[in-house]
Amino acid sequence: MVLPYAATDTFSFFILLILFSLIVIGFGIIIYLNISFIKNQKTTFETMNSDNLKLISELKERVDALGLMFSKTMDNLNDFKLTKASHDNLIKDMKSEITRIADGISGQDIMTKAIELARSDANVEQIMSSTGLSKSDAEAIIKFHKN
Repeated sequence: MVLPYAATDTFSFFILLILFSLIVIGFGIIIYLNISFIKNQKTTFETMNSDNLKLISELKERVDALGLMFSKTMDNLNDFKLTKASHDNLIKDMKSEITRIADGISGQDIMTKAIELARSDANVEQIMSSTGLSKSDAEAIIKFHKN
């Protein structure tokens, strides 16, 4: 190949050629390093992204589990409310029954006392004042239970 005179005899041409080659090689190295860095960052990003997706999935499972726990707690609380209401009604009924029985026992105590007085020869006025019974009740007790 035949080069012009200035290109063949000039030392500066070789220097320019070497500098140009070095610049091209330098840009090639810079481009290669950038591509390597981008690939490395892409791999790191994908790893972080997959880790984040796993963490989000685990978090979703935990939130779902908490929701289920809250739902069961709410069901248990509602059952407790129903049971409490049932127990309250049962206690109310028991109080009414105890009051009714106590009234019956109180009435029987009065009658027992009146019968004992009649057997000990008490008169109608004494039975009426001691027990609070009416005159007709006191007379009937004396009639049937007097010795």
